Amino acid sequence: MLRPQETEDCASVARAWAGLPDAGPALATALRAGPLDLDRLALDRVEVNAQVLRLPSGLETDFAGQAAYLLAVYRLACARGACAVTRQPLENSPDVGRLLSDPMLRADLDRWINENIDAIDKGAYLIPDRFLADQALSWSNLGVNRLANHPFSALYPAEERHRLQDPAGRPGLGFVASRAGLVERLDNGSCSGCHQAGSTAGFHLLGRTIPRWPASPTGWPFRSRPTSPWSAIAAASTWRPWPMARTHRPLGPTAWPRTLA
Repeated sequence: MLRPQETEDCASVARAWAGLPDAGPALATALRAGPLDLDRLALDRVEVNAQVLRLPSGLETDFAGQAAYLLAVYRLACARGACAVTRQPLENSPDVGRLLSDPMLRADLDRWINENIDAIDKGAYLIPDRFLADQALSWSNLGVNRLANHPFSALYPAEERHRLQDPAGRPGLGFVASRAGLVERLDNGSCSGCHQAGSTAGFHLLGRTIPRWPASPTGWPFRSRPTSPWSAIAAASTWRPWPMARTHRPLGPTAWPRTLA
């Protein structure tokens, strides 16, 4: 990630993007000489999203293969030809192990969540660094259904959700309608949850399991069959390329986006 030099203010950065050619070589030249001139930019951080494990479907037949992605952010402070690299907290991604082993810190997180339900509902919240992890693993396939990608569900299983205020009937909320919905909202805002929710990691929608696949000589049942070759975000939410894709399960306990119940 690059950022403007500290000597530039917001107005000068915005002006650098004004009046650029529409397209073509002229645009590329103007960008290199203007807002993307490397002499005007400083390296701010390195964000890592790396597939560190891949098991093919021949080894993991129940999951149609498995993959793990390492998510991490590194801040670089460079001076005199040397750079100091430090890990940064992952935005809105709790350190589950540390929180479960520290009752006082976990109670502090309970209080913070209960005081910020309105902001969480709007998606306009930043969890303080003291609660956060500095790396995460995101697992696929069927990632949206796997506990490893739901850090807040691990912190607040059903028997522990009494620690959170019940948003039911709370005025002004547009999405969260229950404690379960609050946890779902927090899960989808974490790095590992966002990497899987909406199929942004797998770049496909998951349809209903097919008991027998006629094109397969063995008739092997596919339990994780892609029904769209591109990201669910890129595809229109109501259009599907095949009738079977209409059976794909909504990502959440209830229909999005009216409520997360």
